[in-house]
Amino acid sequence: MEDGAPWGIGAGQFLWLYWIAFALALVVVLAAAAYLRREAAVGDADTRPLGHYHLAWLAGGAPRVEEVVIAVLLASGRARIDDRGVLAPLPGAEPSDPVERWLFRSIGTGRTLRGAGSLRFGDSQVGRELVGDLTRRGHLRRGGAESPGHQGHWLLGVVLGVGVARLFAELDWEWQVGVLSISLVLSGAVWLAVAFALRAGEDRPSDRGRAALAAVSVRVAQVEDLRAQPDWLPAAVAVEGIAAHPDPAVAELVAAHTRPGPLTWPLNATGR
Repeated sequence: MEDGAPWGIGAGQFLWLYWIAFALALVVVLAAAAYLRREAAVGDADTRPLGHYHLAWLAGGAPRVEEVVIAVLLASGRARIDDRGVLAPLPGAEPSDPVERWLFRSIGTGRTLRGAGSLRFGDSQVGRELVGDLTRRGHLRRGGAESPGHQGHWLLGVVLGVGVARLFAELDWEWQVGVLSISLVLSGAVWLAVAFALRAGEDRPSDRGRAALAAVSVRVAQVEDLRAQPDWLPAAVAVEGIAAHPDPAVAELVAAHTRPGPLTWPLNATGR
């Protein structure tokens, strides 16, 4: 303690304490984020096989799920799509699962497809539940604002706030605050960099999720004719996209209204 100083602490002594506290907070934030992400990647001890919608999300996100449900409804004769990209249910068509129910509600009596993900499955409740299930089971690693531990950076903000309070205290005492100001600017830059890093990246399959995709991809590759084995159509579209549809005309028509360019993209998890 130093008499005649703000908070009883001299300028040099405060700087040492400030940087020690900031460094410790930085270690805690990074270590906590790494631990939480590792735990999230492990997920539940769940050995249930993934459904085709789960596989579709891992392979291509919400747009791929939309391709799967569209392909299934077209193949089962419960929906049609015209040259303008209008997707409509056929009379008497009934959904057989929550995703199909969502699609029927979304298109109503008919809706024009306007690009990948235009039906906005990712914003739906069933879409959020699907992502939550994949995350809990350790197949999906969340990115952005959903990254585990991303809010820990506020601990650095608390330390910085103490430094700013000290700055005003020293200004009241009419001390020179150049070194402290530089320290606050530097630590503020570190805080912003850490906050950005913890929120960077997108959702992506975990090692478990990639293994599940690879296993299904191998099995799909063994199916010589999806017309003869239609039960594999949802899985094939899930891992390879609408290009896997056995009817080239349908594949081209759907792709023309959900993807830019011709059907020559490597937008699948298999490279097939």
